[in-house]
Amino acid sequence: MSIRKLELIFAAITLAAFILTVALPPGINMLNVIGLNTIALLYVIGGTNIFGTLNKPAGAAVSELAEAKPPTRFLPLLHFVFALPCIAMIFKLQSWPSADTFLYAAIGALVITALAVGNNYIKTSYFNPAIVKRIIIYATCCLILLLLPKYALIDVKYRNHPAYRDALKNSIEHPGDTSLSNKANRERLKMGGQNN
Repeated sequence: MSIRKLELIFAAITLAAFILTVALPPGINMLNVIGLNTIALLYVIGGTNIFGTLNKPAGAAVSELAEAKPPTRFLPLLHFVFALPCIAMIFKLQSWPSADTFLYAAIGALVITALAVGNNYIKTSYFNPAIVKRIIIYATCCLILLLLPKYALIDVKYRNHPAYRDALKNSIEHPGDTSLSNKANRERLKMGGQNN
């Protein structure tokens, strides 16, 4: 099985888990984490096999300028650029306090990637559609998560567990207060017992 097929499989798992979060107990959310972590790992260890490179494929017509100066300096970063939005989305879906910072960093990395693709297109009249598709998909996902109301995901995921939902919100609002975080942990344990 190719790495690209694995990417599609785990993307489908992640999307299904996100949709099922609305209908099933909160524990299904772990599939989001597994799916996005696996996709990020695939990008880091074999990203070029998934989205290729900024270079023209072999056999394509290449200008003399492109042959003299191939745009390869940015390529090693592509593996990490596409892993970053996956990690940022995990933080947001898990309600980490600083998740928005990671989402902004991911969008910034994607904008820089888009500029590199645009610069490459100006120089060589070529762009890699696999890279462009992923820029659009991840930038859209990150923007949606940023534009959601602050507690929208928590309200949806834990709508049937109001005690934990409210304790978690209080814990996020006051990150230095250990008594609130301890209360949230206690409510989470109670919630886990109710689901068994």
